Amino acid sequence: MPPKGYRNLSIRDEVYKKLEDIMIDLKLSSINDVIAHLIRTYEDYTNALVEILERMDKLIPMIDDLRRKLSKS
Repeated sequence: MPPKGYRNLSIRDEVYKKLEDIMIDLKLSSINDVIAHLIRTYEDYTNALVEILERMDKLIPMIDDLRRKLSKS
């Protein structure tokens, strides 16, 4: 049984090897650190994407309005 606050995780050998490669590339000290890094990166990416999409939603009506004004000229 793992220590309190930890879980065992089974993954395929090729997935583990890729995690090890990432660990070496990023100079991290454990596979746990790699997984934590990947989760943070995913969260940062999705948060940035949501922000971009929200800004686009605000820009689209402005662009449409500008097109209407230009077509009347």
